[in-house]
This record gives sequence, structure tokens and C-alpha cells, in this order.
Amino acid sequence: MRLTLHTDLALRLLMLLDVNRDTWTNLTFASEKLEASQNHLNKVAQRLAKEGWVVSQRGRGGGLRLGMDAQEVSIGTVVRTLEAPSALVACMPGGNGQCTLLGPCRLKAILQNAEEAFLNELDKVAIGKLTEKNQQLANLLLDPA
Repeated sequence: MRLTLHTDLALRLLMLLDVNRDTWTNLTFASEKLEASQNHLNKVAQRLAKEGWVVSQRGRGGGLRLGMDAQEVSIGTVVRTLEAPSALVACMPGGNGQCTLLGPCRLKAILQNAEEAFLNELDKVAIGKLTEKNQQLANLLLDPA
């Protein structure tokens, strides 16, 4: 399973906001730190706000802030919410269905189990665990303002 850039940026933005949880984070600052376009980050932030994970405030001194406790939202929850179902192979939901081995093939079940195991592993880790006691990450993402 490959995560989209949208989901990748969402996870990194949530980490950045968790590191800076006591302040409003400017989108320009986030864009520079994450090396992403402001336009793309804005779309990501809007989606995260729709889920209640981020709040935004317009105007001077505004920006983005976590709208939830980062210890209560798992990476798996974020990935499942933001990623559209994808087909690892043709016979899976979302695939093109052009497989000639549909009947006797066992690959589909194995890949479905592997994908579920991947997501279950992500469910074990909260966003807050990524930043907790991680001084090197804090040094990279902390807003000096």
C-alpha cells in the first residue's frame, strides 16, 4: 500500500502542530518546514479541519492548531480516513477486474490480510507518540515565534 502525498502531508502537519501545540502555526511556516506548497497544505488543513483534527483562525496571530488530543488519534485512523480504498491487484475492490485467475487464486486474500495487518499496526500508534520525547523532531519543527 502506498500513501498519497495528501495523507503524507496530513501526518506531517499533525506532527508539526503537535510539536507547536501551545501556539497558532502560520501556514507559511508549516509550508517551509514541510517543504510543501502552501496551496497543497491549505487543502490538507481544510480536510483535517473537516475531521475536527485541526482548527484554524484567520487574521493576525491566527493560523492552525490541533483540534484534538494527539494521543487519542491513531495513524491508522488518519490513513483510513484520508485514503480512498485502493486495489493492490486487479481483482480487489477498486481494481480493473481483468484477472483471469479469479476462481482458484489465493493472492487476493493474502494481500487483503497484509493490507489489514499494515493498518492494524498503524492503529497501535497515536499521532502524539510520534512527537513525544522526540527532541530532534522538536528542534526541526518548533516555531521560534
